[in-house]
Amino acid sequence: MIIQRRYWIHVFSALHIPVPL
Repeated sequence: MIIQRRYWIHVFSALHIPVPL
């Protein structure tokens, strides 16, 4: 299963963690 990047971006953004793109 491939989780959408937008989901992770939302999660990491909520945790204030820089997301490597």
